[in-house]
Amino acid sequence: VLYIAAGPSLDDNIEWIKQNHNKFFIVTIGAAYKKLLLNDIHIDIISTLDQDFKILNEKQFDDESVKKIPRNTIIFASNMTNEKILKKFTQ
Repeated sequence: VLYIAAGPSLDDNIEWIKQNHNKFFIVTIGAAYKKLLLNDIHIDIISTLDQDFKILNEKQFDDESVKKIPRNTIIFASNMTNEKILKKFTQ
């Protein structure tokens, strides 16, 4: 299992992750998944605990980005996650 979060170390290690992602079950947080998708890195689980709709909708789970999440990716969301965000995942 490779757990990936956002931050400088993600940028520092993105090439290594690209080369090795098929060797791992990838778990990431909502703040990092878009960068992984942009680099063609598969994601098995995305987790989110945030509840602020505006931040989540604008920065993490905008409609265009949500459409790019593969159907087999599991999303773990907090019970505090705004219902409007949760409805985006019903597909």
